[in-house]
Amino acid sequence: MSNPEDLGAIERAWLDTYTKLIIFLATQSRVPRENLTNSDPALRQERILGSWVRYQRRRFERENLPPWQADLLASAIPGMTWTPHDDSWRRSLHELIRFVTDNARMPRYRSDDAAEKRLAAWVYKMRHLERLGTLPSEREAAIRRAPFRIL
Repeated sequence: MSNPEDLGAIERAWLDTYTKLIIFLATQSRVPRENLTNSDPALRQERILGSWVRYQRRRFERENLPPWQADLLASAIPGMTWTPHDDSWRRSLHELIRFVTDNARMPRYRSDDAAEKRLAAWVYKMRHLERLGTLPSEREAAIRRAPFRIL
């Protein structure tokens, strides 16, 4: 267990990194990315901040992020989401439903339209994960509630 002096140092370190995040957001107008392949040392700070934001999301999911930290992050990052992968997945499902409703057909991978092609690839991936038995049950249930059948 940490003593009170360590806890104060931890909170100060968190606030220091949070301040760096605020500066990054103000100067770049976007959330830092952590998966940068460029080895440019100038991008090192962005990678560090991106990893730090991901770690804060993980802490939130595990209920290890104090509410005051969660509130600061939510107010600092426009449209802050704690589960970006889940949000992206839900967005893809809604786009698929809208596409099928508007076009009365499934998206085609050989389409010239990049958005349609991306949706077709997403459908393929969901079918593949379902066949492997690795599609999470809540996602499978959401797909099966769609007004058409893809699984």
